[in-house]
Parts: sequence; structure tokens; C-alpha cells
Amino acid sequence: MEMAQTPKRGVEVLVSDRDGEGGEDGERVRVEKVKKTKLNYAMLDMAFAGSPNQSEPETCGGLQELFD
Repeated sequence: MEMAQTPKRGVEVLVSDRDGEGGEDGERVRVEKVKKTKLNYAMLDMAFAGSPNQSEPETCGGLQELFD
């Protein structure tokens, strides 16, 4: 939920080299920071159905305040 609801922040993801040969340093996989907006539209379509209701009451209340 946090990733879907806070799109302006960045997140670190693993990115593989397209041709599998590795970049300048020979690494085939690297960690790259990208904005969540680039990932959200392709990977996430998430929201609560109604309201959060399967946690302790205090937790559900906190989740309802944090997320749409």
C-alpha cells in the first residue's frame, strides 16, 4: 500500500543488463533508484476495498488515515 500511495518518493530496484554482458564494470545486475511513479502504473493497481478491517482496531484506524 505504501508504494502505491506515495508515488513521488524513490525506491531501489534491481535492474538487469539487457544483453547479459554486463556494463562497464562487468556487473549484469545493479541497484538503481527510480521514482515510484515509473513503477506504479506498470505494476500496481491497489486500494482498500471499502476500508481496512482485518487488523487490530488501532492498526486499521492508522491505515485508514495513511491510505486512500
